Amino acid sequence: MKKFANFYAMKDVIGNILQTELKKEGMPTIKDFASMLGISSRSLYNVFNGSSDLTIGQLFKASDILKIDIIQRLAGFNLSGNVVSDPQENFHAKKKMLSVNIKITGSVDSFKDFHQLLEIFIEQAATFGFRLT
Repeated sequence: MKKFANFYAMKDVIGNILQTELKKEGMPTIKDFASMLGISSRSLYNVFNGSSDLTIGQLFKASDILKIDIIQRLAGFNLSGNVVSDPQENFHAKKKMLSVNIKITGSVDSFKDFHQLLEIFIEQAATFGFRLT
């Protein structure tokens, strides 16, 4: 995994989680897993080595296929590369924050009410302990 200053590139962490889970007994082959995600085996290998990303939809689909909560695992990933037993302990540490970018698309007309969506999102995120910046 590539380490930058005090954090790992999140895409490297995701690739590591997927590789670890796919090695377990009863999991699909890499070729089958890639097909289930709608990507090529080559693209999946690029996810493993950190040179490509999965969409949020693909992450949720991967969670379903592997029967794990990838998002929870990401929240529990500490800076030394280990999964912590209490994700909240790591997540709330001041210098150990997880950052996620979300791309929102829609018609030009739908963005006239974007501020309302953003207000709802900020309010709901706060109930889960997240902060939008």
